[in-house]
Amino acid sequence: MFYPDWQQRFIRLWTLLRDTTLPACAEFALPQWREALAHFENPARIGKPMLVIDRL
Repeated sequence: MFYPDWQQRFIRLWTLLRDTTLPACAEFALPQWREALAHFENPARIGKPMLVIDRL
């Protein structure tokens, strides 16, 4: 089966993404947005802050 070049690239990309381990994240409830920003501004942080909307 023949795929155009861009489709072949997407097939390869999705394969790589499926096998990738995502970095750690720190979850914050939406009302904790200030804490999330403080976490982001900390140069020694591990992971990125993620706002979790369903934890209101």
